[in-house]
Amino acid sequence: MLHIIGCVWATLASLNEDKNWYTIAEVEDKGLLDKYVAAIYWAGVTIATVGYGDIAPTTFEELVGAIILIFVGVSLYSYIVSNLSNLFSQVDARSL
Repeated sequence: MLHIIGCVWATLASLNEDKNWYTIAEVEDKGLLDKYVAAIYWAGVTIATVGYGDIAPTTFEELVGAIILIFVGVSLYSYIVSNLSNLFSQVDARSL
């Protein structure tokens, strides 16, 4: 999921080549690997709900995309925590 969200975030930067988050992250003139790592970094800190703010959306498309991707990330995080909680509840109930 991290890879998919990172790739979508990187794709959003290509929609507006004049101004995008690449310029903030200072990776616009670097190679594809640097852009990929920056996108995965953004996706990771966003999904982990840390959000350092060092990479931020700058265009309308990036803002809308970030809102959608943040919702997807938080939903995924909530789903995982819910499943783990249910698992531990079942294990705890069996041990009693």
